[in-house]
Amino acid sequence: MFTLNPGQIRTDFEPGYIEFGALEDYADLIFIKVKNIRLDRLSATPVFHTPQIFSVEHEGRRLSLYWGDLHCHSNISICSRHPSFHCTEVNEKHRFSRDVGGLDFMMLTDHEYMSPFDWYKTKKYAQLSNADGSFASFEGFEWSCTQQKGFHNYGHYNVLYKDSGELLPISDEGCRTTGQLWARLKNNEALTIPHHPGDFDHPLDWERFDPEYAPVVEIYQVRGSYEDELCEMQPQQFGRKQTPGRSVKTGLAMGYRFGFTGGGEHEGVGLTGIYSPELTREAIYEALRKRNVYATTSARITLFFRLGGVLMGGELPVPPGGMETRYEIIAECTGDIEYIALVGPDDTYYIPGYSGERTINATANIFIKPGYLYVRIKQADGNIAWGSPVFIIGLGEGSRY
Repeated sequence: MFTLNPGQIRTDFEPGYIEFGALEDYADLIFIKVKNIRLDRLSATPVFHTPQIFSVEHEGRRLSLYWGDLHCHSNISICSRHPSFHCTEVNEKHRFSRDVGGLDFMMLTDHEYMSPFDWYKTKKYAQLSNADGSFASFEGFEWSCTQQKGFHNYGHYNVLYKDSGELLPISDEGCRTTGQLWARLKNNEALTIPHHPGDFDHPLDWERFDPEYAPVVEIYQVRGSYEDELCEMQPQQFGRKQTPGRSVKTGLAMGYRFGFTGGGEHEGVGLTGIYSPELTREAIYEALRKRNVYATTSARITLFFRLGGVLMGGELPVPPGGMETRYEIIAECTGDIEYIALVGPDDTYYIPGYSGERTINATANIFIKPGYLYVRIKQADGNIAWGSPVFIIGLGEGSRY
């Protein structure tokens, strides 16, 4: 056992340096931070993660596609300690996501009932792993009200901090409702991401949902898809029950505007694709706020969708009676395509001519009315991608959207 005072020592790697530090309350936890150099913490050899870039021009800016997982658990979470789960230490989860999974961004979301020591580790390794242009690692946690007996079931939300923030356990008197949670987050740049909205045990309360604080919703994860009660890859196929009337489409039908993410949670299935001008915490955060995101079942299906020049997640104003406009879909699939569909509030239109193909470059005119429209692609191997909706905003009075 030894103690190091916080400070800096120069190394042979110029202009970088290594910073040693220890918290007063946790003197046995020593962190090492390497600035300007990325090191593999096991072998001390340089490691540079190079994102595989697909990019497009949109509104005068070049947006690149980045892949990540904003719903990961480590062995801090009791629910992840089952022997069938791939669950590791906090630092290993970051390294695995970056160096093995090849992700561009991630967030550990262990449950909010973790100890102060575990929260410190969570924050510290998020800081250590974050490297602009290479890997964006966010501080966050899962707010799980159903873990406390006698509490109203608001659903489970992952809290994501743009920079840094505090742990907000539901056991605190001022953090027992979603309204109280969001009030605590109001003075900090943060957002929340609800997941498994139609879960039988932990359903989302859409009546107490607020897209200002939850601009995206996790449509798919290890339990399955929550697009709607009868959708493909529904939770019943994975041995789970559903709560009727709580699906993603329920929230859309109520007029809420939110994008779609995919998350891993325990098993690492489900990914989020984000279109962003650069790979930094700030840029990824802003893209989440704009809903320029989409979800997949873990296959890295490239999907780009615009409607009337508006990127998925955006808003397109139309006259009360609707109008004709043009859609654009670009996709590169990892397997043969089974179908590609445009999904709206009342119907689904299957675009012909792409079954068995792997590349999509589709553009055509379409008549649209107030509501929403998103793309769903299914491959023959079962993998699916869901693009965030373009929200078609009726300019007249009385429109639900």
